[in-house]
Amino acid sequence: MDEMQTNNRVILCGTPLSSPVFSHASRLEPFYTFPLEVARLSGTVDTINVLLREELLPELKPSRAGLIHSITAQNGTVLVKVGSACAAGQVLVSGITQVGDPYDPEYNPVRCFYTRARAEILAETQRTFTASCPLSTGTVRETDLGTQRALYILGVRVPLSLSGAPKGQTAYTRTPFVLQGHTLPLWVETVRVYEEETVPVTFTEEEAQRRALENLHQLQKLALGEDGRVLTENITYQTKGGTVYVTSRCVCLENIAQEAPLTLPEEPENPEIIGVFVGSVQGND
Repeated sequence: MDEMQTNNRVILCGTPLSSPVFSHASRLEPFYTFPLEVARLSGTVDTINVLLREELLPELKPSRAGLIHSITAQNGTVLVKVGSACAAGQVLVSGITQVGDPYDPEYNPVRCFYTRARAEILAETQRTFTASCPLSTGTVRETDLGTQRALYILGVRVPLSLSGAPKGQTAYTRTPFVLQGHTLPLWVETVRVYEEETVPVTFTEEEAQRRALENLHQLQKLALGEDGRVLTENITYQTKGGTVYVTSRCVCLENIAQEAPLTLPEEPENPEIIGVFVGSVQGND
């Protein structure tokens, strides 16, 4: 009789006694553990060590201070509002979601669900970017010295020229020989021989400023990401030590949501809060 695997969902209610701590890693994925106090119907309390994947733990904190422009949340509890200011390290979206009625603890007690906070929070931030370009530099110029070819037949190299060993820098490429859709044990090797020479290049101050500004824009794009952009900026140039520096003091719109490990308070304000762990259990039928 063939086995059939099924996935069951388990909800375990209790009070977390401490913040999750690292337990181990399996297949490069970290796992965390924390003690959970679970009460039986008789009133007896058991302490169970709960093991969680890392993806269930994070909450979102800002990567830098800013003025929140928009919030798009998928999971978690949003703790900030549009138009409010936030500081670096402040929790924006909590990984703990509370459900229940605090005024009806007997029939609908307050419970907390661990989840992975997911959100995009765009905020206006202030940044300073600096890029540079030297007035004089060197570029490498290649000069071709020729090409040599050889055949590889069953692993044996057969030169197709009598020019001897290449003199200079070399670049090798091998192309398999295909006949009527079948790859044969035969390769054609091409050796490109060349020399490298460093050639000095000098820029005018205007050219160096333009190149430095291009480097600055690339740096901004990399730092702000696909959804970020510069709203306003003040650009200044400075030439020092044979190098042109460009500085941008700007106001940007960027996603400041950044994952951080979930933490619990050492002494919860409401000790009656019940933590809820949602996991998956595999069974055989």
